[in-house]
Amino acid sequence: MFKHLTNQRKGLEKQHENSNTIPPKTTIFLAGNNSTATHRDCRLLHLPMELLHRIFVYAQNPALAITCSRFWSLGQLPMLRADYLMHRYGPTAVLGETSMRRHIVSLPIIHQLLKLDCDPTADDSWLFIKGCELGLVDLCRRILQMGHCNVAHMLNLAAMTGSIDIINLLVTEFDANVYHETVLMLACRENHLDLVKYLVETFSISVHSHGERQLRNACLHGFVKLVAFLLQGADVHTYNDAAIQNAAYKGFSNVVELLLQAGARADANENACIQHAINNHDLRMVKCLIEKGGVDPRCNHDWPLKQTCQRGLDDILSYLIRMANNSVDIGDGVLLELALVHDQLSTLKLLLDNGANPNCVGVVRGLKYVVDPKTQRKHKEKMIQYLLDAGLELNAQTDHVSLKPENKLLLSWI
Repeated sequence: MFKHLTNQRKGLEKQHENSNTIPPKTTIFLAGNNSTATHRDCRLLHLPMELLHRIFVYAQNPALAITCSRFWSLGQLPMLRADYLMHRYGPTAVLGETSMRRHIVSLPIIHQLLKLDCDPTADDSWLFIKGCELGLVDLCRRILQMGHCNVAHMLNLAAMTGSIDIINLLVTEFDANVYHETVLMLACRENHLDLVKYLVETFSISVHSHGERQLRNACLHGFVKLVAFLLQGADVHTYNDAAIQNAAYKGFSNVVELLLQAGARADANENACIQHAINNHDLRMVKCLIEKGGVDPRCNHDWPLKQTCQRGLDDILSYLIRMANNSVDIGDGVLLELALVHDQLSTLKLLLDNGANPNCVGVVRGLKYVVDPKTQRKHKEKMIQYLLDAGLELNAQTDHVSLKPENKLLLSWI
């Protein structure tokens, strides 16, 4: 195209040179490049509109629109923009995410592309999903009318986006089966409470099937408002109170409170909930389970107390000691032993400050690890000093454990 125009321009210049006339200079704009010509008008613009349309499309140069007013006007037409995009991306991909995110795209252009029978399922039906998110009922209807889509799959996509209007469209005009369990499952999984209520109230769909599956999943994801709705008429004890175990495992204290109010057992599955709470270092959850769920702070052979000492969770340990009536000398000083073995200096101090006996068997067993030269302890000196300050009598401990001569650090305190 540009070679033909250049030859035409050279012919005009030669003609003017032969007539010994100097015509006034005129500027011709070709795709953003300025060149001096010897004619007042660009003959390219005298071509039929259909040819200009094709030139714009095949050039694939957006800068062509700013060369002159004619091309600018052409560039605003939805038909030209649709042809431009289809020529660039192809009919199978033009309605995909990459093409549709370009700033020149508008609803008229999309409808024009649909008229050209472009594939609306590109990029996993991205256009339909976007239409559901924006509530574009007419666009979704047009996509469905093209017949390229699976109605059941489109219903699932509408459920994922929570679009009540599109689901109503699919049910009333395309005979979609809203009673399939996947529809409710997706609505719950994506936390679309309004859609769940719509399905229950309009189609009388049960939310309590499959052993309260929807409730258990909502608890696992911490959807508080959805859990509150699903609890109406629910059996919170299904699968050994799996709902409250799921919420405790993920650390959703507010969900646990709702389930306890609904009658869930806080000590289900051998007190799994408080084990999850301590593993997550969740003091609020621990308080909720003990104060509102009635969990014994010394359950499972003092597992909560032992675990907090081993991991150095001083805030939880302090609370458990208060709730367990200052039971710090359990199991011949096993709490002090765990603090010494696992090098938990602050925990050792907390236990001693709460009246733990520094002359118990557990301290002796723990000191064996502290003074062992094979172990690398950061707080050896401080731990022994804390024990001495609390009343440790090292000579009296030899009745329970033999101290090796190489334990110079411990012997130096005797």
